[in-house]
Amino acid sequence: MGIRGFGSIFGEQQSGDIANVGIDLYFEMFFESLSKVGQHRLMPVPYEDVELDVDVTSRLPYKYIDELGDPERIIEEAEAAAQKDLWTLMQFTEKLRFQYGKEPPSMELLLKKIYVKRIAADLGISQILKSRKTIAMRTQMTKEAFKLFLEAMSPDSFCSSLTFEDNYIKAQLLLDLPNERLLHWLFDCLADMHNCLPAFVKY
Repeated sequence: MGIRGFGSIFGEQQSGDIANVGIDLYFEMFFESLSKVGQHRLMPVPYEDVELDVDVTSRLPYKYIDELGDPERIIEEAEAAAQKDLWTLMQFTEKLRFQYGKEPPSMELLLKKIYVKRIAADLGISQILKSRKTIAMRTQMTKEAFKLFLEAMSPDSFCSSLTFEDNYIKAQLLLDLPNERLLHWLFDCLADMHNCLPAFVKY
């Protein structure tokens, strides 16, 4: 509408295209723009509502457990940070690394599971299911919004394996990945999609 010119539509002065196209046609263009906003709108979901059907068993090294003191409390703090937003979770991770150094791979898995849920929540994905080589992510986004993601993602990203069907984003993997590797894949894929969120700003 900024391009078309909104003007003082409820005042005496009318500017922009409305003076040229007439009030009826202008309102038709106006409501058409609103419908496109709805098509491309992305509705996040609460973090606690995200269901991740990817179980990982991760044993922390005894030395790292001794340094943390109470690993369960650390995970609870990470979950609490994730419930707020991604930025708070990132700040928590940096603080954790500042205090205890870079986390071991087993701790990275636990954190990535939390990150996957947080990023999924931002993308409006409420459920992530695995069935052999297929990943299905239930989403509230429209097919138009999904197409916008594909256009914004880099050509060498994960977009080639993603499809949209019946409110699910689906990925057909080449291999039946073990859950640990699948979690890394999900993190990379969702992070790539999350990087495309600025493409929605124009809507």
